[in-house]
Amino acid sequence: MDTSQSARISRRTFLAAVGRKIVCAGVLGVSALLTVVAAVNGQDSGSIPFVPFIPNGTLFPNPSGASETYSTIAGGIDQTGPFFQSLGTNGRSCGSCHQPSDGMSVSAANVQALSFAKTPSVAK
Repeated sequence: MDTSQSARISRRTFLAAVGRKIVCAGVLGVSALLTVVAAVNGQDSGSIPFVPFIPNGTLFPNPSGASETYSTIAGGIDQTGPFFQSLGTNGRSCGSCHQPSDGMSVSAANVQALSFAKTPSVAK
């Protein structure tokens, strides 16, 4: 292998690595935007959510990297159902704590970030 072939291979490898980084940055940027939208919608105040549907395969960044949720019903998560509506008197829905970024589970960090001013007994 001569030096010109080696230079072409090195350049090709470099460009492939840069391309992967750009794609990863783009995916993480879109994921961050969707996470903000999901967080805002998860703390809805009884109004119709801004993004009523999260399609399967949507990535949500988290401290470990990223996660995604999958629903067998209608190809995604419908944020207009009772799970995302405020059904009690405290203004929160199940989706306030059970975030798509946590795989619809509950993380201590996200719960601590919520304001429990309307239910002082929970804040103790």
